[in-house]
Amino acid sequence: MRRQSAAPAVLLAAALASAACGSSPAPAGPSAGQPDKVAAGVIAIVDVAPIYLGKQKSFFSQRGIDLSLSTSQGGAAIVHAQRADRQGNVQLWGLTGVQKEAVLAARRSLVTVEEVVEALDPRPGAVVLPSWVVTLVSVVPGGARPSYAQGYYDRDNRYYRDWDAISRDRSRFGSWLREIA
Repeated sequence: MRRQSAAPAVLLAAALASAACGSSPAPAGPSAGQPDKVAAGVIAIVDVAPIYLGKQKSFFSQRGIDLSLSTSQGGAAIVHAQRADRQGNVQLWGLTGVQKEAVLAARRSLVTVEEVVEALDPRPGAVVLPSWVVTLVSVVPGGARPSYAQGYYDRDNRYYRDWDAISRDRSRFGSWLREIA
């Protein structure tokens, strides 16, 4: 197992995220009366069905967004788990969603973990990703925030409540994005 500090993991995550989504070359701001053009890469899993439904039901176009989707074949997966052992096996539990499937479908995977332990203790309901499907493990305590890592910390409900209002207003979202970027 290769182990690195959090900084390279965060940079890799940012690079992968920026490669997955982009926008068409356009002037600095949207032209008056013209929709914002947004291109998004998605992988063919059930989790993205709401995006396709939203496009089909004109959710995006009604809000001035010209969304084009392109299907990708799971090139890289980034997931967060509770722990890994020194051999690179990863253990996660709780509401894991499709994290296992995403890693298994990917050509490469980065798994951030709360901690590295000598051995993974058996745990009811836990999923173990074997080292041969994990490209890189990086220790990133708190890496699931504002969500939760069961057994480590709780979900930050205040963040999600605040986000609801931020995400409903385009200018407020823009201010939030400039603040965190």
